[in-house]
Amino acid sequence: MNSANIEVSEIQPQLSRAEQEAAVQYANGHAGVAIEILVNAIKAEKVGSPPAWMMLFDLFRVQGRWPDFEGLSKRYTAIFGRAAPDWLSDEMLPEGLSTELRSGGAAYVEIGGPLGTASAPDFARIRGVATMHPVVHIDLTKVAQLLEEGCVLLSQELQFLARGGNGVLFSGAERIEKMLRQAVDTMPKVPAFWQLLLDLQRLQGNQKKFESIALEYALYVETDPPAWEPVLMPVLPCETVVEKRGEPRYQPELIKFTGEMAGLKDPQLQALQRFAAHRQYVNINMARLHRIDFVCAGNLANIIAAMKGNNVVVRVLHANSLVTTLLRLLKVDEIATLVDK
Repeated sequence: MNSANIEVSEIQPQLSRAEQEAAVQYANGHAGVAIEILVNAIKAEKVGSPPAWMMLFDLFRVQGRWPDFEGLSKRYTAIFGRAAPDWLSDEMLPEGLSTELRSGGAAYVEIGGPLGTASAPDFARIRGVATMHPVVHIDLTKVAQLLEEGCVLLSQELQFLARGGNGVLFSGAERIEKMLRQAVDTMPKVPAFWQLLLDLQRLQGNQKKFESIALEYALYVETDPPAWEPVLMPVLPCETVVEKRGEPRYQPELIKFTGEMAGLKDPQLQALQRFAAHRQYVNINMARLHRIDFVCAGNLANIIAAMKGNNVVVRVLHANSLVTTLLRLLKVDEIATLVDK
C-alpha cells in the first residue's frame, strides 16, 4: 500500500483532514510539514480539536522541542482549563518505578538545553545523587544540542557511576544516540562524541552495539578499539503494583516496539511474528516507538490481520497519537484493540 494513493477523507471520516494528513506526513519522515499542518489547523479553528493538540504535543516531544512543548502547554491550559500532557509520560517509564526515580524525585536529574559547560551544575548533581541513591534517573529528553565539551563532562560522570556500581535509568537516550550518530558522521575525528556513545551503550548493557561502535571509533580515530567491560548494577527499585482487576496483566504476552520502524522487513516486525507464533494473546507496547513509516505500518496491519484470522487477540498499547492515527487510517482498530496513553 502506498501513502500517495490514500484519499484521507474517505478512510476515517471521524478524524479531521489535518489530523490524517499530519499522520501520513510524519510517517513519511516529514515532521516539519506535519507540525505546520497541525499548527495551521489549530489557528484556523481558533481552539482546534483536542486530538490535533495531542498530535502536536507528541510531535514536539519526539522531536525534543521542549520550548515549543512548554509554550503549547500554556496555551492548552488557558484554552481548555485543564493540565497539559506531561513531557515525560508514565508510559515511557518502567512499571511501578519508585517515587524517588520519577520526575522531580530525589534520584532524578534533568539535563536540558545545549549540553556544554553550562550543564556543569547538572553534572555535579548526578554525582551528588549517586552518593545517596543506588540508581540515578538521568533525563536527557530536553537536551537541544551536543557540544564537545559537554559530551566530555557527561562521559566523566557516566564513568564515575560505572566505577561506583550505581545503576542508571536513562530517559531520552535513543534520541541522544541519534544526535551523536549525526555528530560522528560529520566530525568523525572528535573522540568526545564517540566516547559518550560508547559510555551510553556500556551503562545500558548493549555489548553488541558497543563492540560495533568501538570498531568504527578505532577506524576513524586510528587507535585500538576499546574493550567491553560489563557493569554490575543494582536492580531498579520499583514499587509493588496492586492489581485491581480480575483479568491478567499484559505480562508475559507483551512485546515492545521502540525507536523508529521502517520498511517491509523491519526487525521488530519479524520479532513480532516470532513472538506471536504460539500465543493466544499478544500485547504490543508502543510507548517508546517514535515513528513507523507507512510501508511498515501497512505490513504491521497485515500481520495483525493474520493473527486475528488465527484467533489471536491483539492489543496495541500506549502508541503516541501520530502512530495511533496512522493505525486508524489503516483500520487496525477494526482488528485489534488500541489502548491509549
